[in-house]
Amino acid sequence: MEPQALESTHTRPAATAVIYTTVGCLWIFLSSDLVSSLVDSPQNQARVEMIKGVLFVVATGTLLYFLLREKTKTLGPKSATARPVHGFALVATILLLILLVPFIGYSIIALSTPEVEKRAMAHVRSVVESNFNNMQLWGRERTRDIDAVRHSEEFAADLTSVIERGEGAQEARRALADRLNTMVTAYGYSAIRLLDDTGKPLARFGDPELAPPADIGNRIAGFAGTDEPEVTLSLRGDEPVVSVEVFAPVRSGDGRLLGFLLFAISGSEQVLQSLATMPADYASHEMLLVHLSDAGADYLHLRQTDSGEARLMYVAAAESGLLKDIRRGQRAGGTLRTTDHDGNTVLASFKQLGDLPWYFVVKVDREEALAPVRQQAAWVTLMSFLTLTAISVMLLLLWRQQRKNSELSLLAADAEHEHAMREQEQVYRELFRSNPHPMWVYDRQTLRFLAVNDAAINHYGYSHDEFMAMTIRDILAPEYEGRLPDHLHTTTLHTTTPHGKGIAGHWQHRKKDGTLIRVEVSAHALDFNGRDAELVLAYDMTDLLLAEEQLVEADQFTKWTLDSLEHHITVLDENGEIVAINHSWRDYALRNDGDLPALDVGANYLDVCRRASLAAPEAEGMLRALESILAGKSDYFQQEYPCHSPTEQRWFVAHVVKFRGGRQTRVVVSHEDITQRKLSELELRKLNRYYAAISEVNSTIIRASDVDDMLGDVCRVICTQAELQMVTVSRIEDDHIHMHCAAYGARVGIPGGTGTGRQNRLCRPQRLRAYDQCRAREPDRGSQRLSRQWPG
Repeated sequence: MEPQALESTHTRPAATAVIYTTVGCLWIFLSSDLVSSLVDSPQNQARVEMIKGVLFVVATGTLLYFLLREKTKTLGPKSATARPVHGFALVATILLLILLVPFIGYSIIALSTPEVEKRAMAHVRSVVESNFNNMQLWGRERTRDIDAVRHSEEFAADLTSVIERGEGAQEARRALADRLNTMVTAYGYSAIRLLDDTGKPLARFGDPELAPPADIGNRIAGFAGTDEPEVTLSLRGDEPVVSVEVFAPVRSGDGRLLGFLLFAISGSEQVLQSLATMPADYASHEMLLVHLSDAGADYLHLRQTDSGEARLMYVAAAESGLLKDIRRGQRAGGTLRTTDHDGNTVLASFKQLGDLPWYFVVKVDREEALAPVRQQAAWVTLMSFLTLTAISVMLLLLWRQQRKNSELSLLAADAEHEHAMREQEQVYRELFRSNPHPMWVYDRQTLRFLAVNDAAINHYGYSHDEFMAMTIRDILAPEYEGRLPDHLHTTTLHTTTPHGKGIAGHWQHRKKDGTLIRVEVSAHALDFNGRDAELVLAYDMTDLLLAEEQLVEADQFTKWTLDSLEHHITVLDENGEIVAINHSWRDYALRNDGDLPALDVGANYLDVCRRASLAAPEAEGMLRALESILAGKSDYFQQEYPCHSPTEQRWFVAHVVKFRGGRQTRVVVSHEDITQRKLSELELRKLNRYYAAISEVNSTIIRASDVDDMLGDVCRVICTQAELQMVTVSRIEDDHIHMHCAAYGARVGIPGGTGTGRQNRLCRPQRLRAYDQCRAREPDRGSQRLSRQWPG
């Protein structure tokens, strides 16, 4: 297909840009107005805007990916082979986008719920604190009222007169009545009672039905030693009404207890005057007065009428989660999330009224507090759903467009692929024909040749027609024909492996002139024009294998040559490690109880020399010479050294020679046994000394004029020239030895010996003692030498 036809199937870039810009601007303006109208909190507005921005980025990024992908396929060098997006992948993408909708709503609720609960908690806590402070202020006003009466001197004087004079104190009674009636009418008290010091009523003002508390005796006993008023709350009547009572003692000027005053306010209206108008932030907002006792609990709901007045409604409730939490916590106040008597989850705040078992509680339903968040999440979810639906529609349109493009691309790709295959086939044929190594293709069923290259024709000597008339068996050596079935089976197994490569092996082939050659074969199973065939490359290994055999023979010849030498030979590498030893080296180590692993191949000869230098100074020179040769400072070193055993004396000469030539440094160390030569040299040196001594003795005898002097000089000359330890001149007469003289060498160390350069002439007793001293110092060596000089 022509490029012009392909371009006509794509949307124009200008139109695409205009449509995208229009839709994007409308989305931004309309969604911003919608968010402003639905969400009041600036913080929540920011969160919604952030989510909206994320959705916009996801949508635009997805569209940009598909557009760039289409552009890349159109302009890329491999556009014909590009694969379209599968329908399954598109459906999975759309489902993933749709699944984002509930996730977005859940995220909004999860992120906003803690803040909303915190705000609702702060609201109920502030209401509790405000009304609690109002009730405390109202209670302090009531205590000031009773204090104003009982601390009045006139009131104390009138009460004293009434108590002391009884019925005769009419004037005092009227004064007391006027004052207390005024308190009832002016300050809104339901009743005022005046009691004596035992608790008996003295006067009654206000509601006559309001009786004193039943525990008045205990309360009077509790005022012993204190003068502070006591404020209590209680429930009275069949339909309980809250009653606030202020009870305080009255004392005379000298501190004597005169009686007690009881101010009572009965009725919810009077009590609720201390409470502020209840806020209307939440429809489920409720204020409670809760009375806890061992017998149970009482709920007093503070209801607000349409006129704004507060009313108390009594409810005898069972133990709810709220009451259990208050009992369990044993706290004076706090905030909590719990359940009320109706089983609803509420956010509540409570505070205890002083030391009384009364708690002031404010609560709101949690569902109502979270309703704005849920509404906000619903709107955002709806907006997200509409947005993602639009994205899904656009993806479907793009997928449809891509499908059309893919179909057109496949048609062009098929034509291009067919052309490429023809070109590739031509290239492969040329590579096969011009390969420098023999190659052929044969039928695995009939074993007939199907194709051969020029190298095979030239190397084997058969013509192309001759090859085509032959089978693979015709070029195999007879002994290798039996391997052919196994080879075919092996290559069949390997057709399931990548590229279907067979196992290379060594075979023997026969040329046309009968010459046998050894080849390494690589086989490759393939389909050749519908036939089960095999491509074979044969590499002639004849010359290479011959060279390897010659190399092995050369190595063996070198080893035999080294083993045939009597010298002890080892070869070291550049690090001083032993790489080769001969038979003499190994045999010498075994015969002399040597540490063969420390002297065998792989050991370091420098370490051997270092250990030996600790006991033999000669090894130190050998070590220095080896290090110098390995460092390239010298090429040769020779050293003679003794190597005596407990049973014999031995001498060796070491030769160290560096290889000349070659890329690797090698050093040959040989040890030659020169013991026989050394012993011969020592024997010859001893005979020379004896001959020199005899010649000097002859001269001494000729020059001597006195026999005694002559004998002494002879002894001295023989000790000096022959390096003997003792020389004696004796005369045997009548089976007795008569010693004329004795001379001792410097080794004996006798003072006055020949080592001093003067004659040693001693008297006979002295000579005998000296002889005995010699035998005592070296009995074995002296007796041996004397026995050799003097047999018998």
